[in-house]
Amino acid sequence: MEKLLSDKIREIKDALGLTQQQLAETLGVKLDRVKSLTSGKVDKLSQAEAKALVEKLHVHSTWLATGEGEMFQSPGEAKFTTSLVTLKQVSDAVTALGLPSERAAQARDITFAVLQGSADLVNNVFDRMPTFDVDALDKAVEYVENRLTLARKKFTPQQKAQAIRLAYVLTVAERQGSATKNDMESLFELLK
Repeated sequence: MEKLLSDKIREIKDALGLTQQQLAETLGVKLDRVKSLTSGKVDKLSQAEAKALVEKLHVHSTWLATGEGEMFQSPGEAKFTTSLVTLKQVSDAVTALGLPSERAAQARDITFAVLQGSADLVNNVFDRMPTFDVDALDKAVEYVENRLTLARKKFTPQQKAQAIRLAYVLTVAERQGSATKNDMESLFELLK
């Protein structure tokens, strides 16, 4: 016979030693909602409540649905669930920044690696990133600053950042033999 939802919620609460108030805080609901869940007045969890039980308290979704099997995920399963939740949160946050796809992937990977607390994972991400030429950036910033001074032109911070970005790309390309000083000059013609 399948267990009632109220029995399952009480079992979870008791197994973890939670008060009704603590369970309410974990689920992101009011205390009255937990009282209704544990008393049998409610026979169905909301999607957000079920998600919180699985992701925050590591309850097995199968057990939650049927009452069969293990109530809680194994430590490995719980770690995996936590990693998936973290990856989703990081991906959503990075997507909201509107970065170009390559930069977004780098930002997501490094943030996720740091949040996982793994130096090996962080180093792996850095090893896959293209190298950054600090000298080229310094040259690009100096070039942009000089051009702005000579032109006595005021750029918005966004225009200046765009100019520095483009100057950096052109400086690196120039060092690789695929760009010329004329390309740098044309950069400022575009930004006028």
